[in-house]
Amino acid sequence: MTTDTTKQREIAEPDYCYSTDEELFNHESMGDLIDEINCNDEDPVGRTYWRGEKKELTHSECIDVDSFLEQCDERGYEEIGEVYDNCFTDVSDEEKKELHDLILEWAKKRVNIRFWKVINVQELKITEEDLE
Repeated sequence: MTTDTTKQREIAEPDYCYSTDEELFNHESMGDLIDEINCNDEDPVGRTYWRGEKKELTHSECIDVDSFLEQCDERGYEEIGEVYDNCFTDVSDEEKKELHDLILEWAKKRVNIRFWKVINVQELKITEEDLE
């Protein structure tokens, strides 16, 4: 028997994270969020919180070849002045993709990204039902 994993992913509930200030999403469960509020001797009911979906940050999202090449040109300019002629940014899109792919291959082997982005953030209020 085969299972359609794509369909299962579409049906699966998102991996949520929670915040008390809409900036630091460091709670992985509603219970953790409520515990923090309770530690501050506050009644959690009616308290505003934010819920967002965790999305893994990818290596590719961290690589900006255009910025890298521009920085190389800026350094060349700093070294020899106005005679420098933007050698790094004067490459084709295909050559930029080649560099991106090389850096991406290296990063996937060597860089462990331990962070995620938060998307689809919603402002919510804690209810009595949340405490049950």
